[in-house]
Amino acid sequence: MKPLIIKMAPMVLLTLAVAGCGGGDGNPSGPGTSTAGAVTTQDPGSGNKVASNPGTGIINSTNMKSCNTKEGKVSATGTVTLPADAKGVVKVSVSWVDPKTSSVLAQASQTITDFTAGKPADWSVATDLGKAPGEVHCVLGSTILPAG
Repeated sequence: MKPLIIKMAPMVLLTLAVAGCGGGDGNPSGPGTSTAGAVTTQDPGSGNKVASNPGTGIINSTNMKSCNTKEGKVSATGTVTLPADAKGVVKVSVSWVDPKTSSVLAQASQTITDFTAGKPADWSVATDLGKAPGEVHCVLGSTILPAG
């Protein structure tokens, strides 16, 4: 479990910065309005800084209609409306997070390749949360990634 948390930490921090947390009762809050700055990493070959988040966040165009936080199987659904000039693919992710420790308990994502810009596209994700430690929040992320 710890290696998963370590691997997921940068994505969760970015997602938290962009999306905010939903309510502990399983009812998500509205989309966040903050934006994250560019996140960079160092290229081991050249030492140059390169973008580690090659996509463009579109959280303001993404809506989470439901997200359950009960133990066991969990799921979340919603819609994403892409800007008229959108090019690429959309990745919507939901993380189930322990708000006391910021630990990611479970994570699921969906990549949407078939969409019409300007029209809502449905998304849904599901995973196994296992035994919840208590309160769990749903954290939404949404990014347009370059096609390729």
